Amino acid sequence: MNKQYYVATCGDDGFLKIWDFRQTTQPVFARSDHSHWVWSVRFNHFHDQLILTASSDARVLLSSAASVSSENNVESC
Repeated sequence: MNKQYYVATCGDDGFLKIWDFRQTTQPVFARSDHSHWVWSVRFNHFHDQLILTASSDARVLLSSAASVSSENNVESC
């Protein structure tokens, strides 16, 4: 994944979303693994397809965004 064009967001809906700056109509990746709002998201510095999220549901999760491409495919779990 080329992080140069991507930004990860999180919010009170429990979703982790990855957006491509070149096309912002919908996220290229979305997961709702948390049951409450997600207050922190970080890309792994060594493996950029791994993303860490922390939530007010008292869980910290490591997610794989290996399927992220420049196409608009939204993945839900």
